[in-house]
Amino acid sequence: MATIIPALQISLSRTSNPWGWNSGPRHIHLPNHGLSSGKSMEPGSQIIESKGNDRNKVLVNALRNGRLFRRDLYGQIKPYSSGFLEVSDLHSLYWEQSGNPDGYPVVFFHGGPGAGTSGRDRRYFDPDFFRIILFDQVTGMVLRGIFLLRKKEIDWFYEGGAATIYPDAWESFRDFIPNEERDNFVVAYGKRLNSNDLRKQKAAAKIWTTWEMMTSHLLPNEGYMRRGQDDLFSLAFARIENHYFNNKGFLPTDSYLLDNVEKIRHIPAIIVQGRYDVCCPMISAWDLHKAWPEADFKVIMDAGHSATEPGITAELVAANEQFKSLYGDNGQF
Repeated sequence: MATIIPALQISLSRTSNPWGWNSGPRHIHLPNHGLSSGKSMEPGSQIIESKGNDRNKVLVNALRNGRLFRRDLYGQIKPYSSGFLEVSDLHSLYWEQSGNPDGYPVVFFHGGPGAGTSGRDRRYFDPDFFRIILFDQVTGMVLRGIFLLRKKEIDWFYEGGAATIYPDAWESFRDFIPNEERDNFVVAYGKRLNSNDLRKQKAAAKIWTTWEMMTSHLLPNEGYMRRGQDDLFSLAFARIENHYFNNKGFLPTDSYLLDNVEKIRHIPAIIVQGRYDVCCPMISAWDLHKAWPEADFKVIMDAGHSATEPGITAELVAANEQFKSLYGDNGQF
């Protein structure tokens, strides 16, 4: 699946370190050998590490000690239980469990909001080791394609910023809205997505969803773009996503997530970000990295936004393998 590049780069940046390395950036070029050691990553990816607490240093030590981590997806599996969790009189959430019922619990949060889960999402995790569920106690986090719901991020993608890179795809998104409503595309699409006319809802949903599908990969992905033409998927995806953006993620302030990162800084985490992510530009991941230096930060140099990008897929699998190795070695953090 992966693009083959003769060498890759790891950048280890620390002001000081416990291992006696010289401070400052270090660049290590390693050949690609299919299965890569804990020191290496998918060709075209870059890791940026900063100060970490003791538990995060366990992850870094695993990298330094040359641990072998799988990078390809696991096989298809089916859930052994599923259902809907009633969270209010109006709303319910789908949940499922798969893998090993007695294994270590792992949390998977899908993108969007509104993208939903699929059978592919189970394949990032070893089904013999992990109990793969929607929600449980969090002991480690793997984050991908960082979006912090700030106004500048929403404006970038929905108010013309990303159009500078995808002007052809933007025209259909723009032209669906009359000139007099183009001062706020999120609001304008929200009116149509919540129209009493189902045909207007479906038309708006297809265009909204197709815009994101067309911009999610570094190279065009025809199969992904066809999802925008699926009435059922696009209507759910677009209405949920637009609802969150119209309500600013239901957050009290624009920088609420960054301002409150202290609440999760104790959790071992790995951040995976495509360098050429147009949907969620790297500045957001960079801002999170600066606010949360304990988390390992991996930049995939030949990827856009989607988790299905080969380099991102490989890093997500490897990240889960790293956590698995720590659980297996230590029993707990």
